[in-house]
Parts: sequence; structure tokens; C-alpha cells
Amino acid sequence: LFQSGDVDYMVATDAIGMGLNMDIEHVALAGDVKFDGRRPRRLAPAELGQIAGRAGRYTTDGTFGITDTCEMLEDEVVDAIENHRFKYLSGVVWRNAVLDYSDPDALIRSLEAPPPLSFMSRKADADDHRALSSLLERDDIRVRAHGEAEVRLLHEVCQIPDYQREYSDSHTELLARIYTHLTDGERLPKDWITGSMQRLDRPQGDIDTLMSRLSGIRTWSYITQRSHWLDGAEDFQGLARSIEDRVSDSLNQVLTERFVDRRAAVLSRRLKENSVLMSSIRPDGTVTVEGEDVGQLDGFVFTPAIAESDEKGPVLAAARKVLPDEISQRVRALVASADAAFKPDASGRIFWRDAMVGQLVKGDALYQPRAEVRSSSLLEGEQLKSVQDRLNAFALSWPREILARAVALEGETLTGTARGIAYQVFESLGTLPSRNVNEMVKQLDDDGRRQLAQHGIRLGVDMIYMPDLLKPAQIDAKALLYSLSTDERPECGPPPPGRVAIDHVDGVSDGYWLATGYRRLGGRVMRVDMAERLSATVRAAAREGEFRINEEMLSLAGATREQMEEMIVDLGYRKSGEEPAEDPEKPTISLFTRPQRPKKQRDTGGGDRPKGQGKPKGKPRQRHAGRPGEGGARSGDRPGSRKPAPKSTPIDPNSPFAVLAKLKEKS
Repeated sequence: LFQSGDVDYMVATDAIGMGLNMDIEHVALAGDVKFDGRRPRRLAPAELGQIAGRAGRYTTDGTFGITDTCEMLEDEVVDAIENHRFKYLSGVVWRNAVLDYSDPDALIRSLEAPPPLSFMSRKADADDHRALSSLLERDDIRVRAHGEAEVRLLHEVCQIPDYQREYSDSHTELLARIYTHLTDGERLPKDWITGSMQRLDRPQGDIDTLMSRLSGIRTWSYITQRSHWLDGAEDFQGLARSIEDRVSDSLNQVLTERFVDRRAAVLSRRLKENSVLMSSIRPDGTVTVEGEDVGQLDGFVFTPAIAESDEKGPVLAAARKVLPDEISQRVRALVASADAAFKPDASGRIFWRDAMVGQLVKGDALYQPRAEVRSSSLLEGEQLKSVQDRLNAFALSWPREILARAVALEGETLTGTARGIAYQVFESLGTLPSRNVNEMVKQLDDDGRRQLAQHGIRLGVDMIYMPDLLKPAQIDAKALLYSLSTDERPECGPPPPGRVAIDHVDGVSDGYWLATGYRRLGGRVMRVDMAERLSATVRAAAREGEFRINEEMLSLAGATREQMEEMIVDLGYRKSGEEPAEDPEKPTISLFTRPQRPKKQRDTGGGDRPKGQGKPKGKPRQRHAGRPGEGGARSGDRPGSRKPAPKSTPIDPNSPFAVLAKLKEKS
């Protein structure tokens, strides 16, 4: 994959220093310590030189260095690597080549014999030595190794490699079966070989599973090379190669899908070549470059079709190279689009051509939201400004179009009290409790009522509302404007289209329901026009005095009797009692009545008096006419108790009244 350019970087163990030759420009050491099978140890300068030497080929010089996880190399080590000057070997690993096959124990002793010279060290824990020791612990194997030929055969079987490097019991069992078959019949059974290999001929699975199968078939590939062990060795060798190829190809595919993004690799090569990229955009927004699906263009936002762990750089670079023309075309089309091309959803997201391009947010006034452009790295400068201006224009015109009757109230020439009520309805998105403007309604004359009716405002007993704003589109628009203004965004949203009553949702305010044109009564929420009908039905029943819930009430509200009881109480009535149902097994029937209004006390003009201290009962005193010249005297007045009459004030002859009197006398 690295050599073909599918990946730009390769991570390897120190095994890369064993002679892998590739077009590597730089080697970075992440560490200089390895586990050699027995203990951790530092890599020798010669080993580091072998690894660093992978960089550079022929006439191209390579470089090497370290990452931040590796300790700084000593100057002497760096100099040795750069100048290829290493210490001479001071020792070698030795293994006895003169083996004693007279019996199994003699073979073990010869394998463990010490080296003849001091600079040699014996190879310990060799694979065949370990396998031999394990097999000789089994009595069924030891009893068969009774002669030199059998011991030689046993050692040869123990040299079959375990490519999984696990030295598990399953590998030991495989060696035991092979040795048993060979000592029994001198050949391995064909059916057993075929079945064992076919069980590995399954190219499906994850990375670990496929690696295990690949190791297994490679072991069998080694076995089939022992032509003196089996008949038809060439056929089995071909079968082993074909299975290994299939499993290896499948593993390569899984590894590629897991760790390599071929799209990024292809695009990276083409970008390096600085060639013209062939691209297209499908109707669903899929962007293809050089025949590869590189991502999705949703409006003005490009999303790469790669996982978070994959390399995004080449894909984004290729997209930025081919998308500017498409973005320019889309900007021009959006700016030229009519308002009908834009669709806000319940959360305020603005869609254009089925793609989200912006978001409605709170503006300067209830009916004047603003728009924000969806963030995109592909929109900059004048293009971004053009999109922003067009979306803002839509944000201002959309409420005025869909809520035209309500918006018209702001500028209409209503007069007097009607104008005040209309303003309250406008500010309440078309629905207003009557109690909020009771005094104003009382002051309305016939002309004022006529003005409100002409502007689509209906004066109900409990609610004042605009029927034209109770349609689904208008309800959704009012809910959105209210949410933008108050930041109350119930997950349930407004009632579904066509539903005149629903159950109340906990956490949703009465203000939200009123803004959408609904009223909460008890545990139900009713559209205000239907709530008015319900209220009228209840009032009609209450005229007869004590009343009970009837089917018409339940039908209007779509409620149960228990729910209707709460609704009637919220309408201002009280529960006055219960009566048994005709069916004794059914619950009792609740009775309701209209609350009695407190009687107003007649004002006698005497002001506030303590209780029991009103005017005395009986006939009022009569005034008696006095004698002429004495004025009227009251009964019981003592003689001489009357005050003398005030002296008359002479008229000023120069006053206007005196002048008028003289004119009258002359006439």
C-alpha cells in the first residue's frame, strides 16, 4: 500500500531493518528499546543503522530522526549510523549441528550441548527444541520414537513452523497427529489434509480471524512442500497457494478498509501531479472526483465521505479545487429565488432546494426575526454577504405573508377603543384572553365592534381571536415566532394539523399554547374557537341551575369525564355535588353549578358606619312654619335660640348688575 502510494506514511516494527527495500525518504525512530523474546534491551547502533538505512534508494539520499517518544540519540551513535562505522562483532549465537538421533533423550542432550568456544552463546528456546520437549512429554509420542529413523522424523516434524507465534496446544496437537499418521502409514491421509485446508478457505471475517487463517494455511503450505510425506504433493501445494491468495486478498481488503482511504490516496496522487480533476455533482448532492465519491454537498456545506480517523486533507483539497464554480452558481440561484423557494421548519432552520442554508433567530421585534447563514468554509466575502442579505429579506417578509391579517392590524386606521384592542391582539399573535381587555370591550360602541369584525377579530366570551390564524400553516408560524421571541422551544411543538384538542404536555407554558391559538383547560388543550363553543355549551347547561356533563361537551373536547370535570372548573364553575348513576357499578355523576356572584350593597350616602349604627328608624322630624317675620322654626327650638338674619349688603351702583337693573326699569 505504501509503495503504491495508497498511504503516505507507514508504521513498522524493527523488522523493517531486515532488508525491506521501498521508496522511503525519511525514517523516524519512535523508540530504541525492544523486547528480544526474553527481556527488553536497547537496539545496537548496527541495528539502528539497518533501520535508518531504509531511507534513500540509489542516488536519492534519505534522512532519519526521532519522534518525541524516543530519547535523544547519542552523538557517537548518530555518527556511526551516518558514516556506517560500527564495532566488530564480539560474539555469535551458536547451535550444535552434530545431533544424536539414537534416542529422544540423546537428541535433547545434543541440542542443549554447550558451545565449544568462549565467544559463542548457545541458541536457547528454538522453536523445534520447544516443540520436541512438548511432544516428548506425551507417552503416545515417546513410545513411537524408538529408533534413529523415528527420532529423525520426530525432529523433522517439530521443525514445522507455527506462524501464529503462539506455540499453543493446537499447534502441538497438529504436530502430534502428523507424526502419528507418518509413523502409522508413512503418508498423510489425503482426506485429512483436504479437510484441514478447506476449513481455512473462508475469506470472510475480521482482521484477527483472517490473520489466524492466513497463518494456518501457511503452515499447511510448508507441510505440502514435504513431498515424501504425502501423495499428490503438487496438487496440495496448488490448493494451499490458492487458499492463501484468497485469504490474503481478503485480509488486504479488510486492512485497507480499516486503515486506508483509497479515495484520499487517489486524490492525493492526482493533486501532486497537478492535473485537471474530473468531477461531477449528482442531483442528491454527492460529489465525485476522478470517479470517487468524496462527500456530500448540502446547500453550501461540504461533508467529506470519510471517517474521523481517515485522512481528510486530500479529499478537502480536491473538493475545494472543484467546488468553487458550483458554489458560485448556487449563490446566484439563491439570490434570485422567490420567497416561496425558502421553507422554515419547526425549529427555524431555513431550507432551500431541500438543503439547510440558514437559521431564523430572534430579531428586533416579534414579527421581525433575523436570519443567520449556515456556517460554511466555502462561502466567503461577497458571496457570504449576498446569501446573508437574501435570507434576511426572507426572514422579514415571511411573517408578513403567512400572518398577513395579524400584521395588517399594526398599520390599519382603526380608531378609539377598537384600535387599542387590535394592538393587544397583534402583540398576542392573534389570540387574547377577554379578561385582559374587559374594560376596553365594555367601552366599545357598535362602530368599534364593526371595525374589529372587518379586520378578522372575533370577540368571544372568554377569548378574543382571529379565526384566519387558526389554520395549520399559521399555527406553525406563530409557534415559531413565539419560540424565537421567548426561547421556549417545547419538543412536542404545536398541536398536529387538524387536531382541535390534545392532552396538555408537562412543561409547556400557557403562553405558548395561547400563541399557537389554543387554550389550556384542565389537562386538555383546545383550539380557542372550539373552546368558545365548549364554553357556550356549558353556559347553556348552567342556565337551568345545577347541571351534569353531557355527551356534547365530551364530543367537542374529545375528553374523558374525568378530564371534562377539570375543564369545567377551569371555565369558572364549581362542583356542587354528586348523584348516583343509574347503573350501580358505574361511578357517581358529578354535578356543577355557576358560582354565585356577591350581591352589591346599595349606597345610602351615609358613608361607612359601624354595624348597628345606621339612621334611627321612625318618622323624620317635620319643619313647622314660624310666625310671619320669624322665619321657619323647627319643633323643639327654644325661644330666642334662633340666630338673627344676616344684614343685607348694599348693591354697588357701579357693578354690571346695577347697570342692568336700571336699564330694565327704563324699559
